[in-house]
Amino acid sequence: MKRIITLLSILFTLSCGMLTSSAVKAAENLIMRGSLVDAPCFIRPGDDLIKLDFEEVIDKFLYRYTRTPSRPLLIHLEDCDVSVFKEVEVTFQGTENSSLPGLLRLDAGSTARGVAIGIEGLDGSAVKINKPAPAKALQAGNMVLAFQAYVQGEPDAILNRRIGHGQFTATATFILDYL
Repeated sequence: MKRIITLLSILFTLSCGMLTSSAVKAAENLIMRGSLVDAPCFIRPGDDLIKLDFEEVIDKFLYRYTRTPSRPLLIHLEDCDVSVFKEVEVTFQGTENSSLPGLLRLDAGSTARGVAIGIEGLDGSAVKINKPAPAKALQAGNMVLAFQAYVQGEPDAILNRRIGHGQFTATATFILDYL
């Protein structure tokens, strides 16, 4: 009986050794990737998630003027180094409104209907969703990329007076491309 236990112990030890050696010979199964980039500026903490509150938008105002007054949309860049790159392009990526091309569609959870969100430069020039805005010169140190946003009624909703009341959100991601 003692020989059987010893024999079983030896077999168990050998089989564990085989399992360990087969694990050592396993195929590569861990891949690490990344990108090392030369970003000349830091985005100010807090500007990586910008929340713009339009508060209450009055439907009668939209029926009369088609859109709200613009609200500032600011991206603060800090510690910019202009030795490598001289300009920056900003692209606002999101889902485009089918009735108002170039404007941002409301998110699916919104209860308001018949409106979209527009983005423009300080001079009122349109910044279309998913298209880069004109490049801006980088400044050494700190600088602000200044845009404006507004709510605009869809043409059919204004014509038929069918702007739907309720809460709304719209989500876009800004991409900085240094040139």
